[in-house]
Amino acid sequence: MYSQAKPLLVQNASIIDGLSDKILYHQNLLIQNGIILRIWRGEVGETSGIDVIQADNEFVIPGLIDSHTHLFPSCYNLFLSHGITAVRDMASEADRTIEQKRRIETGDIRGPRIYTHGELIDGTTSRRKDAPYTICVANEDEIVVVINSLAEKGVDGIKLYSELPLHVFSRGVHRAHEIGLPVSAHVGHSRRVTVKQAVEAGVDAIEHTATFLPDMFPPDELAETMGDAYTIKNQLRGFIAWSKVDLQKPRVSRIISLLAEKRVYHTPTLINIENLINGERSIGDNEQLLLKQIPEEIKVNWRQQTPSLFEEWSDEERKIATQGFEKIKHLVGLLYREGVRLGVGSDAPNPWTIPGAALIREMELMVECGIPPMKVIQLATKNSAVALGKRFEDVGSIKEGNSADLIILKENPAIDISNCRKIAYVIRRGLLHNPAEFE
Repeated sequence: MYSQAKPLLVQNASIIDGLSDKILYHQNLLIQNGIILRIWRGEVGETSGIDVIQADNEFVIPGLIDSHTHLFPSCYNLFLSHGITAVRDMASEADRTIEQKRRIETGDIRGPRIYTHGELIDGTTSRRKDAPYTICVANEDEIVVVINSLAEKGVDGIKLYSELPLHVFSRGVHRAHEIGLPVSAHVGHSRRVTVKQAVEAGVDAIEHTATFLPDMFPPDELAETMGDAYTIKNQLRGFIAWSKVDLQKPRVSRIISLLAEKRVYHTPTLINIENLINGERSIGDNEQLLLKQIPEEIKVNWRQQTPSLFEEWSDEERKIATQGFEKIKHLVGLLYREGVRLGVGSDAPNPWTIPGAALIREMELMVECGIPPMKVIQLATKNSAVALGKRFEDVGSIKEGNSADLIILKENPAIDISNCRKIAYVIRRGLLHNPAEFE
Protein backbone atom coordinates (compact mmCIF):
# COMPACT_ATOMS: atom_id res chain seq x y z
CA MET A 1 0.00 0.00 0.00
CA TYR A 2 1.25 3.48 -0.89
CA SER A 3 0.52 5.32 2.36
CA GLN A 4 2.65 7.30 4.80
CA ALA A 5 3.92 5.27 7.77
CA LYS A 6 6.00 7.85 9.68
CA PRO A 7 5.68 11.63 10.00
CA LEU A 8 7.95 13.60 7.66
CA LEU A 9 9.60 16.91 8.53
CA VAL A 10 10.93 19.17 5.77
CA GLN A 11 13.24 21.53 7.63
CA ASN A 12 14.43 25.06 6.80
CA ALA A 13 12.85 25.20 3.33
CA SER A 14 11.96 28.16 1.14
CA ILE A 15 8.27 27.82 0.30
CA ILE A 16 6.48 29.00 -2.84
CA ASP A 17 2.93 28.28 -1.72
CA GLY A 18 1.00 28.76 -5.00
CA LEU A 19 -1.14 31.44 -3.37
CA SER A 20 1.04 34.56 -3.28
CA ASP A 21 4.03 36.07 -5.06
CA LYS A 22 6.13 35.97 -1.89
CA ILE A 23 8.71 33.32 -1.03
CA LEU A 24 8.54 32.21 2.61
CA TYR A 25 12.08 31.52 3.81
CA HIS A 26 13.36 29.26 6.64
CA GLN A 27 10.10 27.33 6.97
CA ASN A 28 9.44 23.90 8.48
CA LEU A 29 6.69 21.59 7.22
CA LEU A 30 5.41 18.66 9.26
CA ILE A 31 3.56 16.04 7.22
CA GLN A 32 1.52 13.22 8.76
CA ASN A 33 -0.92 10.74 7.23
CA GLY A 34 -0.46 12.40 3.85
CA ILE A 35 -1.55 15.83 5.15
CA ILE A 36 0.41 19.04 5.80
CA LEU A 37 -0.09 19.15 9.56
CA ARG A 38 1.90 22.26 10.46
CA ILE A 39 3.98 25.02 8.84
CA TRP A 40 6.15 27.25 11.00
CA ARG A 41 9.38 29.20 11.25
CA GLY A 42 11.70 28.67 14.19
CA GLU A 43 12.81 25.89 16.49
CA VAL A 44 12.00 22.32 15.50
CA GLY A 45 12.34 20.49 18.80
CA GLU A 46 12.42 16.72 19.27
CA THR A 47 12.44 14.71 16.02
CA SER A 48 12.62 11.12 17.24
CA GLY A 49 10.23 8.92 15.27
CA ILE A 50 10.13 11.48 12.44
CA ASP A 51 11.86 11.28 9.06
CA VAL A 52 13.72 14.56 8.49
CA ILE A 53 14.77 16.19 5.22
CA GLN A 54 17.14 19.13 5.49
CA ALA A 55 16.00 21.55 2.79
CA ASP A 56 18.58 24.31 3.28
CA ASN A 57 18.78 26.40 0.08
CA GLU A 58 16.00 24.33 -1.51
CA PHE A 59 12.53 25.40 -2.64
CA VAL A 60 9.24 23.64 -1.95
CA ILE A 61 6.37 24.19 -4.38
CA PRO A 62 2.97 22.49 -4.72
CA GLY A 63 2.83 19.40 -6.89
CA LEU A 64 2.13 20.38 -10.50
CA ILE A 65 -1.16 19.73 -12.30
CA ASP A 66 -1.11 18.75 -15.98
CA SER A 67 -4.39 20.30 -17.10
CA HIS A 68 -4.57 18.56 -20.46
CA THR A 69 -3.25 15.06 -20.99
CA HIS A 70 -4.34 11.63 -22.18
CA LEU A 71 -3.57 8.70 -19.93
CA PHE A 72 -2.09 5.33 -20.81
CA PRO A 73 -1.21 2.62 -18.26
CA SER A 74 2.57 3.10 -18.14
CA CYS A 75 2.57 6.92 -17.91
CA TYR A 76 2.11 7.40 -14.17
CA ASN A 77 5.79 7.20 -13.21
CA LEU A 78 6.66 9.71 -15.94
CA PHE A 79 4.28 12.20 -14.37
CA LEU A 80 5.45 11.63 -10.81
CA SER A 81 9.15 11.79 -11.69
CA HIS A 82 8.56 15.37 -12.91
CA GLY A 83 6.58 16.46 -9.87
CA ILE A 84 3.16 16.16 -11.51
CA THR A 85 0.90 14.91 -8.74
CA ALA A 86 -2.48 15.51 -10.42
CA VAL A 87 -3.67 15.25 -14.02
CA ARG A 88 -6.73 16.28 -16.01
CA ASP A 89 -7.36 13.40 -18.41
CA MET A 90 -9.01 14.75 -21.55
CA ALA A 91 -9.95 11.52 -23.35
CA SER A 92 -9.46 7.88 -22.48
CA GLU A 93 -11.50 4.74 -21.98
CA ALA A 94 -13.67 5.61 -18.99
CA ASP A 95 -13.93 2.14 -17.45
CA ARG A 96 -10.16 1.62 -17.43
CA THR A 97 -9.26 5.11 -16.23
CA ILE A 98 -11.87 5.19 -13.46
CA GLU A 99 -10.59 1.84 -12.18
CA GLN A 100 -7.01 3.18 -12.20
CA LYS A 101 -8.20 6.31 -10.42
CA ARG A 102 -9.85 4.18 -7.72
CA ARG A 103 -6.72 2.09 -7.20
CA ILE A 104 -4.54 5.19 -6.89
CA GLU A 105 -6.91 6.77 -4.37
CA THR A 106 -6.98 3.62 -2.21
CA GLY A 107 -3.18 3.35 -2.32
CA ASP A 108 -3.10 0.08 -4.29
CA ILE A 109 -0.91 1.62 -7.00
CA ARG A 110 1.26 4.72 -7.24
CA GLY A 111 0.17 7.56 -9.49
CA PRO A 112 -1.10 11.14 -9.73
CA ARG A 113 -4.58 12.14 -8.67
CA ILE A 114 -6.84 11.79 -11.71
CA TYR A 115 -9.62 14.01 -13.02
CA THR A 116 -11.15 12.27 -16.05
CA HIS A 117 -13.64 13.01 -18.80
CA GLY A 118 -13.71 9.42 -20.02
CA GLU A 119 -14.41 9.18 -23.74
CA LEU A 120 -14.75 12.38 -25.75
CA ILE A 121 -18.06 12.90 -27.57
CA ASP A 122 -17.94 13.79 -31.26
CA GLY A 123 -20.15 13.85 -34.33
CA THR A 124 -20.59 11.02 -36.82
CA THR A 125 -18.07 12.56 -39.25
CA SER A 126 -15.30 12.41 -36.62
CA ARG A 127 -11.83 11.61 -37.91
CA ARG A 128 -11.32 9.86 -34.55
CA LYS A 129 -14.44 7.68 -34.80
CA ASP A 130 -12.48 4.41 -34.67
CA ALA A 131 -10.47 5.39 -31.60
CA PRO A 132 -11.44 3.59 -28.36
CA TYR A 133 -11.57 6.93 -26.52
CA THR A 134 -14.26 8.40 -28.85
CA ILE A 135 -18.05 8.05 -28.80
CA CYS A 136 -19.88 9.43 -31.84
CA VAL A 137 -23.46 10.67 -31.69
CA ALA A 138 -25.88 11.68 -34.44
CA ASN A 139 -28.47 13.78 -32.61
CA GLU A 140 -29.60 15.40 -29.37
CA ASP A 141 -31.20 12.24 -27.97
CA GLU A 142 -28.02 10.24 -28.43
CA ILE A 143 -25.79 12.81 -26.74
CA VAL A 144 -28.06 12.82 -23.69
CA VAL A 145 -27.85 9.02 -23.45
CA VAL A 146 -24.04 9.07 -23.70
CA ILE A 147 -23.65 11.82 -21.10
CA ASN A 148 -25.96 9.99 -18.70
CA SER A 149 -23.91 6.81 -19.17
CA LEU A 150 -20.59 8.56 -18.54
CA ALA A 151 -22.02 10.21 -15.43
CA GLU A 152 -23.13 6.84 -14.08
CA LYS A 153 -19.60 5.51 -14.57
CA GLY A 154 -18.22 8.34 -12.44
CA VAL A 155 -16.47 10.78 -14.79
CA ASP A 156 -15.52 14.20 -13.43
CA GLY A 157 -16.51 16.17 -16.53
CA ILE A 158 -17.68 15.90 -20.14
CA LYS A 159 -15.57 16.66 -23.21
CA LEU A 160 -17.27 17.71 -26.45
CA TYR A 161 -15.41 17.65 -29.75
CA SER A 162 -15.28 19.63 -32.95
CA GLU A 163 -17.47 17.59 -35.33
CA LEU A 164 -20.66 17.97 -33.31
CA PRO A 165 -23.32 20.14 -34.96
CA LEU A 166 -24.02 23.25 -32.90
CA HIS A 167 -27.52 22.21 -31.80
CA VAL A 168 -26.26 18.80 -30.61
CA PHE A 169 -23.26 20.45 -28.93
CA SER A 170 -25.53 22.90 -27.09
CA ARG A 171 -27.85 20.11 -25.93
CA GLY A 172 -24.83 18.27 -24.56
CA VAL A 173 -23.71 21.30 -22.57
CA HIS A 174 -27.19 21.74 -21.15
CA ARG A 175 -27.55 18.07 -20.15
CA ALA A 176 -24.12 17.91 -18.51
CA HIS A 177 -24.90 20.99 -16.43
CA GLU A 178 -28.30 19.58 -15.47
CA ILE A 179 -26.55 16.67 -13.76
CA GLY A 180 -23.74 18.75 -12.28
CA LEU A 181 -20.88 17.99 -14.66
CA PRO A 182 -18.61 20.70 -16.13
CA VAL A 183 -18.00 20.73 -19.88
CA SER A 184 -14.71 21.10 -21.74
CA ALA A 185 -14.64 21.72 -25.48
CA HIS A 186 -12.18 21.15 -28.30
CA VAL A 187 -13.77 23.07 -31.15
CA GLY A 188 -12.77 25.20 -34.10
CA HIS A 189 -11.03 22.72 -36.42
CA SER A 190 -14.12 21.79 -38.41
CA ARG A 191 -15.73 25.22 -37.97
CA ARG A 192 -19.00 23.51 -37.02
CA VAL A 193 -18.66 25.17 -33.60
CA THR A 194 -16.35 28.13 -32.97
CA VAL A 195 -14.84 29.13 -29.63
CA LYS A 196 -17.30 32.02 -29.41
CA GLN A 197 -20.27 29.73 -30.03
CA ALA A 198 -18.99 27.19 -27.49
CA VAL A 199 -18.60 29.86 -24.81
CA GLU A 200 -22.05 31.27 -25.58
CA ALA A 201 -23.43 27.72 -25.25
CA GLY A 202 -22.07 27.70 -21.69
CA VAL A 203 -18.94 25.52 -21.71
CA ASP A 204 -16.69 25.73 -18.67
CA ALA A 205 -13.37 25.20 -20.47
CA ILE A 206 -11.86 25.62 -23.93
CA GLU A 207 -8.87 23.53 -24.97
CA HIS A 208 -5.96 24.55 -27.27
CA THR A 209 -5.27 28.15 -28.29
CA ALA A 210 -4.68 26.96 -31.87
CA THR A 211 -8.41 26.22 -32.14
CA PHE A 212 -9.20 29.95 -31.85
CA LEU A 213 -8.28 30.41 -35.52
CA PRO A 214 -11.87 30.49 -36.92
CA ASP A 215 -12.65 33.27 -34.43
CA MET A 216 -9.76 35.38 -35.73
CA PHE A 217 -11.15 35.91 -39.27
CA PRO A 218 -14.45 36.48 -41.05
CA PRO A 219 -15.62 33.01 -42.26
CA ASP A 220 -15.17 33.67 -45.99
CA GLU A 221 -11.64 35.00 -45.49
CA LEU A 222 -10.61 31.98 -43.42
CA ALA A 223 -12.12 29.51 -45.91
CA GLU A 224 -10.10 31.07 -48.71
CA THR A 225 -6.87 30.53 -46.76
CA MET A 226 -7.60 27.16 -45.21
CA GLY A 227 -9.72 25.12 -47.58
CA ASP A 228 -11.79 22.29 -46.16
CA ALA A 229 -9.76 19.07 -46.01
CA TYR A 230 -7.95 18.02 -42.82
CA THR A 231 -4.50 17.15 -44.20
CA ILE A 232 -0.86 17.86 -43.47
CA LYS A 233 -0.99 20.73 -45.94
CA ASN A 234 -4.17 21.95 -44.26
CA GLN A 235 -2.23 22.19 -41.00
CA LEU A 236 0.37 24.27 -42.82
CA ARG A 237 -2.38 26.53 -44.16
CA GLY A 238 -3.49 26.93 -40.56
CA PHE A 239 -0.05 28.23 -39.59
CA ILE A 240 -0.05 30.53 -42.63
CA ALA A 241 -3.41 31.89 -41.50
CA TRP A 242 -2.12 32.37 -37.95
CA SER A 243 0.86 34.34 -39.27
CA LYS A 244 -1.64 36.76 -40.84
CA VAL A 245 -3.78 37.24 -37.72
CA ASP A 246 -4.04 40.85 -36.55
CA LEU A 247 -4.36 40.63 -32.77
CA GLN A 248 -5.41 44.30 -32.63
CA LYS A 249 -8.66 43.61 -34.50
CA PRO A 250 -11.90 44.19 -32.55
CA ARG A 251 -13.05 40.61 -33.21
CA VAL A 252 -9.97 39.35 -31.31
CA SER A 253 -10.53 41.63 -28.32
CA ARG A 254 -14.20 40.59 -28.26
CA ILE A 255 -13.42 36.89 -27.94
CA ILE A 256 -10.83 37.58 -25.24
CA SER A 257 -13.32 39.73 -23.31
CA LEU A 258 -15.98 37.03 -23.63
CA LEU A 259 -13.66 34.37 -22.19
CA ALA A 260 -12.69 36.64 -19.30
CA GLU A 261 -16.28 37.71 -18.58
CA LYS A 262 -17.61 34.14 -18.55
CA ARG A 263 -14.68 32.90 -16.42
CA VAL A 264 -13.92 30.16 -18.94
CA TYR A 265 -10.85 28.06 -18.15
CA HIS A 266 -8.40 27.76 -21.05
CA THR A 267 -5.41 25.45 -21.52
CA PRO A 268 -3.15 26.58 -24.42
CA THR A 269 -1.08 23.34 -25.03
CA LEU A 270 1.68 25.23 -26.85
CA ILE A 271 4.14 22.35 -26.75
CA ASN A 272 1.89 20.32 -29.01
CA ILE A 273 2.36 22.97 -31.72
CA GLU A 274 6.10 23.26 -31.14
CA ASN A 275 6.49 19.49 -31.48
CA LEU A 276 4.33 19.42 -34.60
CA ILE A 277 6.76 21.84 -36.25
CA ASN A 278 9.99 20.27 -34.96
CA GLY A 279 9.06 16.58 -34.98
CA GLU A 280 11.59 14.17 -33.49
CA ARG A 281 14.06 17.02 -33.16
CA SER A 282 11.94 18.12 -30.19
CA ILE A 283 13.49 15.32 -28.11
CA GLY A 284 16.56 16.65 -26.33
CA ASP A 285 19.32 14.69 -24.65
CA ASN A 286 17.48 14.72 -21.31
CA GLU A 287 14.38 13.17 -22.89
CA GLN A 288 16.14 10.33 -24.71
CA LEU A 289 16.12 8.12 -21.62
CA LEU A 290 12.46 8.89 -21.01
CA LEU A 291 11.58 7.53 -24.44
CA LYS A 292 12.30 4.05 -23.09
CA GLN A 293 9.22 4.37 -20.88
CA ILE A 294 6.93 5.15 -23.83
CA PRO A 295 5.16 2.05 -25.25
CA GLU A 296 6.56 1.03 -28.62
CA GLU A 297 3.18 1.28 -30.35
CA ILE A 298 2.96 4.97 -29.35
CA LYS A 299 6.44 5.70 -30.71
CA VAL A 300 5.61 3.91 -33.96
CA ASN A 301 2.52 6.10 -34.28
CA TRP A 302 4.62 9.23 -33.67
CA ARG A 303 7.07 8.27 -36.40
CA GLN A 304 4.24 7.53 -38.81
CA GLN A 305 2.69 10.94 -38.25
CA THR A 306 5.63 13.32 -38.19
CA PRO A 307 7.86 12.29 -41.12
CA SER A 308 5.15 13.34 -43.55
CA LEU A 309 5.44 16.88 -42.24
CA PHE A 310 9.08 17.07 -43.22
CA GLU A 311 8.55 15.36 -46.55
CA GLU A 312 5.83 17.82 -47.53
CA TRP A 313 6.99 21.06 -45.87
CA SER A 314 9.85 23.05 -47.35
CA ASP A 315 12.25 25.05 -45.17
CA GLU A 316 10.34 28.20 -46.11
CA GLU A 317 7.04 26.59 -45.12
CA ARG A 318 8.44 25.56 -41.75
CA LYS A 319 9.62 29.14 -41.27
CA ILE A 320 6.07 30.36 -41.90
CA ALA A 321 4.76 27.74 -39.47
CA THR A 322 7.12 29.11 -36.82
CA GLN A 323 5.83 32.63 -37.47
CA GLY A 324 2.28 31.37 -36.98
CA PHE A 325 3.33 29.72 -33.72
CA GLU A 326 4.79 33.00 -32.47
CA LYS A 327 1.44 34.69 -33.16
CA ILE A 328 -0.33 32.02 -31.09
CA LYS A 329 2.12 32.69 -28.24
CA HIS A 330 1.38 36.41 -28.47
CA LEU A 331 -2.32 35.59 -28.14
CA VAL A 332 -1.67 33.53 -25.00
CA GLY A 333 0.14 36.51 -23.51
CA LEU A 334 -2.88 38.69 -24.30
CA LEU A 335 -5.25 36.17 -22.73
CA TYR A 336 -3.19 36.24 -19.54
CA ARG A 337 -2.96 40.02 -19.35
CA GLU A 338 -6.71 40.41 -19.94
CA GLY A 339 -7.58 38.11 -17.05
CA VAL A 340 -8.59 34.89 -18.80
CA ARG A 341 -8.24 31.89 -16.47
CA LEU A 342 -5.37 29.79 -17.80
CA GLY A 343 -4.15 26.30 -17.04
CA VAL A 344 -0.96 24.54 -18.07
CA GLY A 345 -1.28 21.32 -20.07
CA SER A 346 0.93 19.16 -22.26
CA ASP A 347 -1.54 17.24 -24.46
CA ALA A 348 0.75 14.22 -24.03
CA PRO A 349 1.17 11.75 -25.64
CA ASN A 350 0.77 13.60 -28.92
CA PRO A 351 3.82 13.13 -31.19
CA TRP A 352 7.10 13.67 -29.31
CA THR A 353 5.22 15.00 -26.28
CA ILE A 354 6.50 12.90 -23.38
CA PRO A 355 4.31 12.87 -20.25
CA GLY A 356 5.94 14.76 -17.41
CA ALA A 357 8.81 16.44 -19.24
CA ALA A 358 6.36 18.04 -21.67
CA LEU A 359 4.62 19.97 -18.91
CA ILE A 360 7.88 21.60 -17.81
CA ARG A 361 8.50 22.64 -21.42
CA GLU A 362 4.94 24.03 -21.56
CA MET A 363 5.73 26.15 -18.50
CA GLU A 364 8.85 27.46 -20.25
CA LEU A 365 6.79 28.34 -23.32
CA MET A 366 4.27 30.22 -21.20
CA VAL A 367 7.11 32.31 -19.77
CA GLU A 368 8.08 33.02 -23.38
CA CYS A 369 4.53 34.36 -23.81
CA GLY A 370 5.36 37.07 -21.28
CA ILE A 371 3.93 35.45 -18.14
CA PRO A 372 6.24 35.81 -15.09
CA PRO A 373 7.65 32.52 -13.73
CA MET A 374 5.91 32.92 -10.36
CA LYS A 375 2.57 33.35 -12.13
CA VAL A 376 3.21 30.29 -14.31
CA ILE A 377 3.79 28.25 -11.14
CA GLN A 378 0.44 29.49 -9.83
CA LEU A 379 -1.27 28.63 -13.12
CA ALA A 380 0.13 25.08 -12.93
CA THR A 381 -0.90 24.62 -9.29
CA LYS A 382 -3.59 26.61 -7.46
CA ASN A 383 -5.27 28.04 -10.56
CA SER A 384 -5.69 24.59 -12.06
CA ALA A 385 -6.86 23.08 -8.77
CA VAL A 386 -9.62 25.70 -8.49
CA ALA A 387 -10.74 24.97 -12.06
CA LEU A 388 -10.99 21.24 -11.31
CA GLY A 389 -13.50 21.76 -8.54
CA LYS A 390 -14.16 20.68 -4.97
CA ARG A 391 -12.39 17.32 -5.14
CA PHE A 392 -9.14 19.22 -5.77
CA GLU A 393 -9.55 21.89 -3.09
CA ASP A 394 -6.80 20.29 -0.99
CA VAL A 395 -4.10 20.39 -3.70
CA GLY A 396 -2.36 23.11 -5.67
CA SER A 397 -1.24 25.16 -2.67
CA ILE A 398 0.87 24.73 0.44
CA LYS A 399 -1.11 25.35 3.60
CA GLU A 400 -1.99 23.47 6.75
CA GLY A 401 -4.65 20.82 6.15
CA ASN A 402 -3.87 20.36 2.46
CA SER A 403 -2.75 17.13 0.88
CA ALA A 404 1.03 16.67 1.02
CA ASP A 405 1.63 16.64 -2.74
CA LEU A 406 4.82 18.67 -3.09
CA ILE A 407 8.08 19.10 -4.98
CA ILE A 408 11.43 19.98 -3.42
CA LEU A 409 13.57 21.81 -5.98
CA LYS A 410 17.30 22.41 -5.85
CA GLU A 411 17.06 25.95 -7.23
CA ASN A 412 14.57 28.83 -7.30
CA PRO A 413 11.92 28.42 -10.05
CA ALA A 414 10.65 31.98 -9.54
CA ILE A 415 13.94 33.21 -11.02
CA ASP A 416 14.10 30.64 -13.82
CA ILE A 417 11.11 28.39 -14.54
CA SER A 418 13.49 25.77 -15.97
CA ASN A 419 14.57 25.11 -12.39
CA CYS A 420 11.38 23.04 -12.13
CA ARG A 421 13.48 20.39 -13.87
CA LYS A 422 15.95 20.32 -10.96
CA ILE A 423 14.01 18.08 -8.60
CA ALA A 424 15.52 16.85 -5.35
CA TYR A 425 12.41 15.02 -4.12
CA VAL A 426 8.76 14.49 -4.97
CA ILE A 427 6.28 14.09 -2.12
CA ARG A 428 3.04 12.32 -3.04
CA ARG A 429 0.46 11.61 -0.32
CA GLY A 430 3.16 12.31 2.25
CA LEU A 431 5.58 9.74 0.82
CA LEU A 432 9.05 11.02 -0.06
CA HIS A 433 10.44 9.89 -3.43
CA ASN A 434 13.71 10.43 -5.21
CA PRO A 435 12.86 11.00 -8.91
CA ALA A 436 15.19 8.12 -9.83
CA GLU A 437 12.70 5.73 -8.17
CA PHE A 438 10.31 6.25 -11.06
CA GLU A 439 12.71 5.26 -13.85
